[in-house]
Amino acid sequence: MCSSVTSCNIKNEVDNKIMILNVEWNENDVKILIMRHGELPVRGQVTVAKLVEAAENFNKTKSEYHEDIKEELCGKNLEIQFFLKENLFMWKKKIWTRGKIVCQAVVDTVELSNLLIDFIGKNCANQKAITSTEKENKKLKKKLEKMEKSMDKMVKVKNSIEDELLKRFLILLNSKKSRIRALRDQLKEYTKDSIFEKSTDESDVECIDVDSQPSKRLKVDTISKNYDEASTQLINSTNGLSIFNNITRAIEDTHESDDSFELKFEETQNHTKNILNIVDEDPEEDIFSS
Repeated sequence: MCSSVTSCNIKNEVDNKIMILNVEWNENDVKILIMRHGELPVRGQVTVAKLVEAAENFNKTKSEYHEDIKEELCGKNLEIQFFLKENLFMWKKKIWTRGKIVCQAVVDTVELSNLLIDFIGKNCANQKAITSTEKENKKLKKKLEKMEKSMDKMVKVKNSIEDELLKRFLILLNSKKSRIRALRDQLKEYTKDSIFEKSTDESDVECIDVDSQPSKRLKVDTISKNYDEASTQLINSTNGLSIFNNITRAIEDTHESDDSFELKFEETQNHTKNILNIVDEDPEEDIFSS
């Protein structure tokens, strides 16, 4: 642990006079030098172990109490009162005595000169370190100001970029919404188409990709099956053969003409209605619903 020296002005509560307290902190001991106007200086020395003996009385560890004593003897704690009487230097915090150091007057001028040179030299070194620290602090403050300005510019650029990206996103989002609405409208128009508007040409039916749409294929197969069953019933009946042939012939005729055909068989009118009823059980427009 390197030695450190502190100096501060304190008031002697005994005679209310100002004193200069110089304290040298070493690893194992503490040295003090007190100078007063018109009186001989006094000096004292105490071990660190002796100084921190009272730590337990204040519920502190020795290291914590040591740091507290440092702050008190450098004049940072304004609650501390100092007393110098009959070569005994002590300091208190309210009614509690924080420490005591026995002192003796320095009579030998050579010894006094050596003490002053020692303390002044260490104070000069401390002052030099303080000056260097202040210069470095000023440089750091300037750098901090530059960084804050750069940060402000970066924040402004970031905000402008975010605004621009948001505008572009909204434009893209609106275009996608418009496209979705257009596709939805087209889908509604498509689902409104009736099966009767579709071509009845068998070749067109074969072109329907029913494999890709299982629901449509199921409905087409169901209608085809019902139609086959109805056709079988007609064939097995008395007049079934002639009716089936006429239906087949009429369907073939529609391939050659755009005009719709009409079946008129009075004797088999009930059979024809049965076929139409079977086909009507499944709505035609559902075949093409998605």
